[in-house]
Amino acid sequence: MLTNPPKVEILSNQNAHLLIDGTYFKRTNCLILYFDSDLKHFQLLCYSTREIKDEIIKDLRVLKRAGVNVISTTADGKNAVKSALKKIFPKATFQR
Repeated sequence: MLTNPPKVEILSNQNAHLLIDGTYFKRTNCLILYFDSDLKHFQLLCYSTREIKDEIIKDLRVLKRAGVNVISTTADGKNAVKSALKKIFPKATFQR
């Protein structure tokens, strides 16, 4: 699957409500998913070692350039998501 990863299409949404969460595999790998709860669509995924603020900032910029305007985000209590959201979408609401 890693040699031929699934392609995720970003759909424009001016009122996006995202769910952002990372799923860990053996504590060494993390799959971060960006799910638009209104469109019922995975907008983006990122494979990393953990939830890293700079990588989440990069992902949010990709979404913004593709026409996604985040109104609110629900995520776990990790500070990386909250900090990245405030940097790219400062008016967005964060819910834990």
